[in-house]
Amino acid sequence: MPDVTRIDADLRNVDGIILSGGEDIDRRGMAKALASQAELASAARDEYEIALARAAYGRGFRRLAICRGLQIANVAFGGSLHQHLPDALERTFRTRRR
Repeated sequence: MPDVTRIDADLRNVDGIILSGGEDIDRRGMAKALASQAELASAARDEYEIALARAAYGRGFRRLAICRGLQIANVAFGGSLHQHLPDALERTFRTRRR
């Protein structure tokens, strides 16, 4: 299980990090409703990867973010997130057609 208290030790001998793909980020921690199609990763993984992204940035490490990893980086630095893009696009198109 990922452990946030280990981030300093985990980053001790690396030059960069890769934030990989995977399941959806749990938006309930951001006071947002979950999309019905959401397949959530563990809360511990979300917490660890967000803290890892912040720590790596703070140390000037190289970072590569892939799919979920890019979403983690976005959330880590205060960005917003649409969990299910087709729902968000449908709302946008309905609003524009009026």
